[in-house]
Amino acid sequence: MTSHAGDSLGPPVADSWARIDAWLARHAPVSRGLLRPPATPTDVEAAERRLGLTFCPDLVASLLCHDGTERGAGAPVLSFCGPFAGLAELVRDAELLRSVNDHVYPQDGDADEEGEKEGAELAAFWRREWLLVTRGIGWEAQDGLFVTCREGEHYGRVGRFFNEDAPSFTEWASLRQVVAAFADALERRLPVRGQVPVAFEGRLLWDTETSVVPRPRSPLTLAGETPEPTAPPPAPIPAPPRPRQHGASIELMVVRRGAPAPPEPYQPGLVFAAGLGPDELLRRIGVRPETLRERSRRQARHAAAGAWAARLPLMRAGTAREWAFALDEAGEAQGRRPEVLRRVSAGTRAVALWKDGPEVRLVAYGDGTPAGDVEVFRSRPGGVGRRTIGAAARTVQYGVGDRWPDASAAYTRLVASLEGRFGIAFDPELASAQELLSGLVLPLLPDLPEPARRRPLVGRDFDLADLVARTEPEVLRAALTAQLRRLTGETGLGAHPEIPPALDRLARGEAVPLTDDDPLGVRLRTVFAEARAAEPPRGRRRGGDEPPLLVTQDEGLAWQQRARAGSALRHVAELPAPLAAPAVLNARLSADWRRELTSDLAAARSALGG
Repeated sequence: MTSHAGDSLGPPVADSWARIDAWLARHAPVSRGLLRPPATPTDVEAAERRLGLTFCPDLVASLLCHDGTERGAGAPVLSFCGPFAGLAELVRDAELLRSVNDHVYPQDGDADEEGEKEGAELAAFWRREWLLVTRGIGWEAQDGLFVTCREGEHYGRVGRFFNEDAPSFTEWASLRQVVAAFADALERRLPVRGQVPVAFEGRLLWDTETSVVPRPRSPLTLAGETPEPTAPPPAPIPAPPRPRQHGASIELMVVRRGAPAPPEPYQPGLVFAAGLGPDELLRRIGVRPETLRERSRRQARHAAAGAWAARLPLMRAGTAREWAFALDEAGEAQGRRPEVLRRVSAGTRAVALWKDGPEVRLVAYGDGTPAGDVEVFRSRPGGVGRRTIGAAARTVQYGVGDRWPDASAAYTRLVASLEGRFGIAFDPELASAQELLSGLVLPLLPDLPEPARRRPLVGRDFDLADLVARTEPEVLRAALTAQLRRLTGETGLGAHPEIPPALDRLARGEAVPLTDDDPLGVRLRTVFAEARAAEPPRGRRRGGDEPPLLVTQDEGLAWQQRARAGSALRHVAELPAPLAAPAVLNARLSADWRRELTSDLAAARSALGG
């Protein structure tokens, strides 16, 4: 039998398990108590006979230290790799996976002509010589680490199994290296699969620990230092080919061209406001004043695709009689957002119309609230759509044209109906041809998601419901505010001058002013926009490539974390403490947040005289 070279690398398995036992006994005794006693050599031999295998020496040595792990809160698992399996699980999982392989993948692993090649060893759903030595996060034979007991170059090597993906070898050459890595992680707080070990209330836990760039550059500032690109002139239409003359004869050429595909109609998202001017409408939507100027549709779209825009939306605005209108020209649509419509319609009326693929919507608002005049059109296969007005619905048929011809026809019909319904005389083609006042939008603060307003969420292996049940509301809010202060410190959000005063007000139990126009609201809107500008490209977008990134990936991560902290601040400022807690605790960067929360709760009780 050929042994893999990795079998001789690393300390003996028994030595590593002794280190693990000692650490758990000292820091996580509950978890230590869930490690089973050693298996006996007789039991190991019985399992080998049943499976028709000779277990590799490292596996035998591990089983003779602990025969797996008992299931329970705080069971000592190896991060996402899961708990170590005992003999009973090894046999049961091997028989199950062999059966699945034989019935579903009967041809896997039949050919051995490639011999020692790594690809040949892994060219199977499951091999009879593999054993699942850890059981994944679900404690089932669905994922985990396996060791191969197949004779050859890879004998004793450790791989990763997941029943929805192809198997692969890991960075660990042998099981002794896995156990040694477990011991090293515990003693030196080293990450395994992106998590670090944490001892809390006598239990071993694994959690993420993140660090960020302390002073990331601002994408919006860098974009502001970039000149706005000018759209190139339209490409000239190529001239038809000239006939060629040969002596007294002329060679005529006939060029056959198919009918050109009809262009996609110009049907932008629209928002109208009665009695406002274009400048006031854009101000209410959130356009940055320094970017305001007249632009053609072509210039607006060209400029929005460059670094100058920092991935901010761009809108153009004009007038239609006594109504102002704004067009979603580039970026994420703003005119349809309820947050925007409430603000635009304050003290007046607003109407929004947009097409989103197969769906067209028309909504009306009055003085910040929906006015009830809503029409929704959804296209159906074959050009059939459903038109809904209030509770009434009927099916209508439209013609052909672009990808969603029925939706395009519905959009055109609804635009034409605006004059009769609201007195809005609007011509999309005229708006497309005009130079209109325009600018980049700093999006308004988004509404908090509805689930956050209903019930607390559970995350990061923490029983939040139990904490809420046994903690006085005043104590919980004070401790949560302390956690928020820690969060803003570790993410860098607290470096912005608007944040510390808000935290001080929360600590005193006072309300925090938080609107789109006050300094704190503008700061949070800016942080959210910075995070959006720093996101890695998601591939091609409609109308061109994603704008280039102006900051590094690490700087982008720092802005994402600041944005999460900003969202957590909003949750604490606007929601009861039990509903706000998940947003704060799930955003913490330190893996020691549980211990710090315990300290913050004790300090809050002491300060409140509890």
